[in-house]
Amino acid sequence: MNEMIIGMNIEKARKEMGFSQVQFAQILGVSQQAVALWEKGERTPDVITLGKIAQVLNKDLNYFLYSSPQPQKITIQVDGEEYEVDEDTAGKFQTFKDSLKGFAKKGADAAGEAVNFGTHAAKGFGVGVSNMAKSAYAASPEFVKDATDFTKDLAKNASNVAKQALYKATEVLRNVGERADDDFDLDDDIGEFADILSKNAWRDSTSGGSTADSNCCDNTAGECCHIEPTIILSSGGENIKIKKGFRSLSMETWKDIDFSDMSDPLGAINMATVRDCDFSSRSLTDLSIKMSTLRGCIFVGASLTNAKFSMSNIKGSDFSGASLTGAKADMSTFTNNNLSGASLLSANIGLSTFSDNNLSGADFTGATFSLNSLKDTDFSNATLNRTSFDKNTFSDVTFGGEIKNCNFTNNVYKDVLFNNATFTNCFFKGKKKHFKSIKFVNCKADKASYEFLKNLGITLNGITQI
Repeated sequence: MNEMIIGMNIEKARKEMGFSQVQFAQILGVSQQAVALWEKGERTPDVITLGKIAQVLNKDLNYFLYSSPQPQKITIQVDGEEYEVDEDTAGKFQTFKDSLKGFAKKGADAAGEAVNFGTHAAKGFGVGVSNMAKSAYAASPEFVKDATDFTKDLAKNASNVAKQALYKATEVLRNVGERADDDFDLDDDIGEFADILSKNAWRDSTSGGSTADSNCCDNTAGECCHIEPTIILSSGGENIKIKKGFRSLSMETWKDIDFSDMSDPLGAINMATVRDCDFSSRSLTDLSIKMSTLRGCIFVGASLTNAKFSMSNIKGSDFSGASLTGAKADMSTFTNNNLSGASLLSANIGLSTFSDNNLSGADFTGATFSLNSLKDTDFSNATLNRTSFDKNTFSDVTFGGEIKNCNFTNNVYKDVLFNNATFTNCFFKGKKKHFKSIKFVNCKADKASYEFLKNLGITLNGITQI
């Protein structure tokens, strides 16, 4: 028996079946080193083992004893030069090329999304802040300066988003290109280069990594030391792989993924689109959400203490029962979200649009609203204690219930209703004309609160002093 022929045929048949050396050895009940020695032609399996090999690899015994398969030669082009390689190497090379295309597309898509987001955000926020500035000028001239500075910062940030995305795409392609130039000069390195780079490219361009290959490392445990361990998450009823220990969702679209059981900490959502994902009951303390869109996500019972929302669009998401204590929001939009029972103690919301959110049972004790547009919002069943509203525009907003130790300063009001509200130690400041559209129905006020309202010269029908 020719040991080299037997070894070559075992290796070819094994790879056709998709087995690594470690997997194949486990099936046969031998060591990985034994399989490696067979395939190198340094050892030959006994007849009984060879029969088992033929059975596992679905080949006739004669295939291993007498056949000497000649690998099909395929011509590939690299930098204008033609090389003849075997079918396996050609496949790896094609995988590498596809990976490069994937990188380029991801970079271009990310740049496009960033530019679109920045443009729409700047346009939307710019119009909103401009209208706020026009209506609030008489209330506070300083507001106009704040709004102007804000729009300038927003335009600058939008430009930076696009630059970062383009830089990322260029950097990735440049790094891969440099490796290609270094490793493709010699045709005898093509197979090794394509093999290594395709693994790295796929690992970097997907969320999950790759399976271990016994030819990659001298590791008899069957694990590849170059590939990071993964965790399995559910996405729309299917399982997906994500790198274990990852800390951010960045420059990607994440849809219908269940993150609720993931134990790894999540530190940032950056320049990402996140749709219909579940973060229920997760510990997301200090989470930074920047330049991102969140739609239909679930944060029920999650801990978002000290979370930061910046230049982001949060819509149709469920934060019921969540802790947003100490959270900060700036230059963001919050629309049609469920914040019922949420804790927003000492939260700071500024330069944002806040509209049509369910605030039933939400606790805004110690919270600050500054330079916002508040629309179609009902605070009636929310806790307002030591809550500050400064330089905001209110449109179709309703207040009710106990309102304690709160400040309403330099705001602009349009179609605002205080219904069955009781004011205790509240401070009101601003221009009389901005209070004209406020309607008070069945309200009560302690002496201090009543006097502040009276000093504004507005009609106090609907308010009883207690």
